[in-house]
Amino acid sequence: MKSLHQPAEGDFIFGLELIMDIHNCDPAVITDADALRRFTAGLVERIKMQAYGETWLHHFGHASALTAGFTAFQAIETSSIIVHVSEGPRRVHANIFSCRLFDCEDAMKFTEEFFGGTDTTYTILSR
Repeated sequence: MKSLHQPAEGDFIFGLELIMDIHNCDPAVITDADALRRFTAGLVERIKMQAYGETWLHHFGHASALTAGFTAFQAIETSSIIVHVSEGPRRVHANIFSCRLFDCEDAMKFTEEFFGGTDTTYTILSR
């Protein structure tokens, strides 16, 4: 994976968005509200951002095993971290967007290790 940095000249990059789909996550972690709060706090620290308020966390989508799970939202002073959990297939879908640049590789490594997942697909967008 290549890291993106603000160029000295040329196109202006407002920020980066890291989009991850992580498969085969640890069921004990993805079903634990406290673990999800620890994740958002740890990720904020890891990417050297500042949390803005508390993590919003809610469990819903109960009509289907595919959609049932937590959604977590953590505002950061430069934008947001959003995590959607799909408990049935043991997947985590995470987005980190910030107008302050961050190390996408490190953020992805932290996220994969925290959730115990494998087979991650990701996209990095310059915005």
